[in-house]
Amino acid sequence: MGLPRFCGTGTLPPIHAQERRANGALACALCRDLVAESHSTRGRCLRMSMKNWLLFGAAILGILAVAILYSTLHGYTTWYWKDTRAQLLVDGNRVSGYVHASRQVLIVTRRDTPKPHSYFIALGSKRVLLDCGDWSAPRFFVFPIGHVNPPCLMALGDETAHNSPYAPDGPLKITGTTLEFHTKDGKRIAVNR
Repeated sequence: MGLPRFCGTGTLPPIHAQERRANGALACALCRDLVAESHSTRGRCLRMSMKNWLLFGAAILGILAVAILYSTLHGYTTWYWKDTRAQLLVDGNRVSGYVHASRQVLIVTRRDTPKPHSYFIALGSKRVLLDCGDWSAPRFFVFPIGHVNPPCLMALGDETAHNSPYAPDGPLKITGTTLEFHTKDGKRIAVNR
């Protein structure tokens, strides 16, 4: 919205048509006030709109944070953090790969295979070593796994995962900070933490 035409630019609002004929200067001043007021009102509306959007965004983020915190504290979600100090060895040679750890579980991912290959290792009172089949852990420094359908436990019923040459064969051995196991193709996998 600009200034009315008789003030130099824009068009005159129809309300002020008679005033323009009567007193051009008064109408020009009146229209300038009207235009200035509408600009300040529009600016106020934009500021209020931006404030409302920011409040809405903050509320959504707050709800997400509460949901994540709730699911983590009640055991519905487990977070796996990348252990940057861990080394992955295959037959005594260091290979590319990574280890993610939670309180009682490690997820070891080999990257020396054609596709990344992960293993689920539970370190609690009952030690468990599982092949994750087609699923492999992401490279992110942290990722969550829900309790309903954990990816490695879904591979338990998959016979192709158990017959894979990368599937674990034999027991898990733990000595100090080193975990060791063998695969069906005869490779010795070791993780130094």
